[in-house]
Amino acid sequence: FMADFLSYRTEHQVHQEDEYVFPYHWVIQKNTRKGVVFFSYWERAMELAGDLHEKQVLDAGCGDGFFARLVGQKGAHVTGVDYSDRALMFGKLLAPGVTFVYASLATLPFPDATFDIIFSTEVFEHVPLADRPRAAAELFRVLRPGGKLIITAPSVLLPYNPKHEEHFT
Repeated sequence: FMADFLSYRTEHQVHQEDEYVFPYHWVIQKNTRKGVVFFSYWERAMELAGDLHEKQVLDAGCGDGFFARLVGQKGAHVTGVDYSDRALMFGKLLAPGVTFVYASLATLPFPDATFDIIFSTEVFEHVPLADRPRAAAELFRVLRPGGKLIITAPSVLLPYNPKHEEHFT
């Protein structure tokens, strides 16, 4: 099914969805250029989060669930949310123990103050500019007081990527 929030897709989102014919995050090798970039973001995000044991964690823009699985291995109760049915299907197969939810970051289906920690690693470059304020507001809405919101995004120093709306300074 297609929800109302997917009645439009930017060309960048279409390109991203086309890549999910395969769960590509699961085969990234750490010793490659791409692997060094991806794993450095994930490792730094995990360091910033601190102890994850028994925490309620949201992986906002979880894609195929690779990072959500890493977080779950640290003892967290993980929920992954993404707008891609195709990516979520891979996550459900490859990351048992993670709860996956089909939704837009701009309209999260969770009660206020649900999560202790929210990760959004390498996601906001995929969110259309017009949706970013609402997505940020939603992440703060579902974050518990005193919780941590950890966002990573690609630098303007990285090469252009046709899946991305923009890179950040």
